[in-house]
Amino acid sequence: PVATIHLSKPALITINQLRLQIQLLESRYNSKLSGDDIHAVLSSMINNVLIDQAAEQQRIETTDTEIDSRVNEYRVSMGPNVTDEMFLSILESQIGMTYYQFREQIRLEVTRQKYVVQDQSQIFSQITEPTIQEIERFYSRNIQSFIQPGTVLLDHIFVVADVADPNK
Repeated sequence: PVATIHLSKPALITINQLRLQIQLLESRYNSKLSGDDIHAVLSSMINNVLIDQAAEQQRIETTDTEIDSRVNEYRVSMGPNVTDEMFLSILESQIGMTYYQFREQIRLEVTRQKYVVQDQSQIFSQITEPTIQEIERFYSRNIQSFIQPGTVLLDHIFVVADVADPNK
């Protein structure tokens, strides 16, 4: 195992699970993950297990109606002309999940969100809004991350053909 977690019960994250998650992200973003990225993926996997176990301890559950609603929101966000067949095809080809795997992933996400909102709401209530000065200071310190490099929009490509010689 790469990690052993034990909040309420033992759970393992294996090297194969980590590799699978890395492969999924690398294929989704079409680039290799750095060492720091891989560490962040593992940390995220550990945090998810901890939140899942804490939500289970708190007996927080997600109903089929909540799952259906989220699945429908996701499907609608793809556009009005997406049929059920297209939706299933997109899930498998672009997300790499079957419909039932996708529903399980939605169940986990909704349960995690409910746990964070219900159990950790006092933490969020203590967060104060940043002042205008804090926002401006953050912006000025990080201005490079807000600048988009110049781009060129290419709309048409014209090719001149030599009508005298059709082989050109």
